[in-house]
Amino acid sequence: MATYLAKVQAKKDLSNEAKGLYAALIDRVVDASSGTRLVVVPDGRLHTLPFDALRDGAGNYLIRTHIVTYAPSASTLYLLRTSWSSQQPEFAFLGVADVPYEGGPELLAENTAGARILRAVTRGIYDLRPSRLVDLPNSRREILDVTRELGPKESVLLLGPDATETAFKAQPLSAFKIIHLAVHAVATPDFPDRAALILGRDARSEDDGLLQAREIARLPLNADLVTLSACDTAKGKLQGEEGTASLVQAFLVAGAKSVVAALWSVDDLSTGALMKQFYAHLAKKEDEASALRNAKLDLLNQLGGGSPFYWAGFTLTGEGAKPITSSK
Repeated sequence: MATYLAKVQAKKDLSNEAKGLYAALIDRVVDASSGTRLVVVPDGRLHTLPFDALRDGAGNYLIRTHIVTYAPSASTLYLLRTSWSSQQPEFAFLGVADVPYEGGPELLAENTAGARILRAVTRGIYDLRPSRLVDLPNSRREILDVTRELGPKESVLLLGPDATETAFKAQPLSAFKIIHLAVHAVATPDFPDRAALILGRDARSEDDGLLQAREIARLPLNADLVTLSACDTAKGKLQGEEGTASLVQAFLVAGAKSVVAALWSVDDLSTGALMKQFYAHLAKKEDEASALRNAKLDLLNQLGGGSPFYWAGFTLTGEGAKPITSSK
């Protein structure tokens, strides 16, 4: 599996590895009927594997025949499907993007040393060390595209200088059906509570701009969907039968019903394209899992069978078998 994941991120041919993993993990579990839903409760390093990018003996991706979602456990999935809140979300969408990273202060961490400049336009860093982050030029367009797909009514956008941690936490977070953050992220597997989404800093506040997992878990959320359009947001510390301590887990604890997040450092441009298609399918009243699958298929078809690096990195964890209905 390590070889497979290394080849995915290097954008190399990996058909043999994809077929081998399919034979070991999928062949005896599912049939070939198109449209079958597959809920994966992964264990150990399987948390890092995009199951829908595995290939059968004929070379067909699993995504061609199945809708794949993930769950921390069967009991967690049951609770997500059966829990009901007396307070229904009032607003449709909260979007955060276009954080002005360049020219901002260095990000510091107590447990690392050294310095580097991030030059690749990806949406995250592995571990938090003294670094200067590049801007994400497509994140603003991504949020505006999503808003057009969903309709601007009942939407709140925090863009540019308004995309701060302070402004985000000041919103009535329990009142939004969908929360979407197109930002940089930091993954810290050794210290999962420090994993964070990197937002802007408000000079008038004591907030440091790092929305960390331990803070997220305490947020009063009631969202049907949280989308973390950032690198490595599905990664975290493996905790055996307890799953992975990650940003995904933090948002589920906070009250989100489902979370879309990334398994690796995703490309800024292809991420924007995938998200636009994802929300276009959601706007057609497709359920969340089907919408993400169809967005991936759209991108896969546009690429003519391109590397899974560009389309398979985002996964949906939680309850994704329902459409998101209008709040009015």
